[in-house]
Amino acid sequence: MRSGRGARRERAGPRDFLLTPLACSLAGHEGLVRLEPGSLIEQIIGAPTTLEAYICSYGLNESYKQTLAAHGLVFSGHADDGAVRVAELPGHTFFLATMFQPELAGDGRRPHPVVSAFATAVTRRHASRQAAHAR
Repeated sequence: MRSGRGARRERAGPRDFLLTPLACSLAGHEGLVRLEPGSLIEQIIGAPTTLEAYICSYGLNESYKQTLAAHGLVFSGHADDGAVRVAELPGHTFFLATMFQPELAGDGRRPHPVVSAFATAVTRRHASRQAAHAR
């Protein structure tokens, strides 16, 4: 990109973005997600698979997958075609990213397990910080 008056702006190519448009949108669809044994998401869900709803039309740019994994990100949930659906950062208090939308699950009476697990992690973190400040 050049700067200055009258400069032509060059657009970034799809390789430049972490998330890129999917060839086939997931918006309005549900899909099976296979979870890695022992992963945080598998512990939260309590099963090796989960059926989840989507409203997105984007997915992970595969050209970044190797770099992200090399820096500790674990891809712990995948669609049947191998596409990443969940990523987590082991050792972090609660770092969990999903391509599905947990808030779309259920009938509004019980939160999705991911939402419950996040609320629990926040509560624990807050309690530990309060205890540390009380000392």
